[in-house]
Amino acid sequence: MLRKSNLETFVLTMGIIEPLFTIPQGYDIWIKHDTTGVSLITWIFFVIAAMIWFVYGISIKSKPIIVSYALYFLFNSLIVLGLIIN
Repeated sequence: MLRKSNLETFVLTMGIIEPLFTIPQGYDIWIKHDTTGVSLITWIFFVIAAMIWFVYGISIKSKPIIVSYALYFLFNSLIVLGLIIN
């Protein structure tokens, strides 16, 4: 059984690692300029959802939610910007 502090550390770590998995999509868009099969509407929704979760995380003072969704907001916004530019 994980202690609360261990669980909090694990969740925070995953909250940092998980958004990094958008990097390959960003690489395709920004470096290869390949937007094939990437939906602008979907990624705009991801940005909005990340913003809502971020605000929620602040309201409940949850560091894992705040960190994770700040990163999601940043990376997803970069995807949207890349889609608009390309």
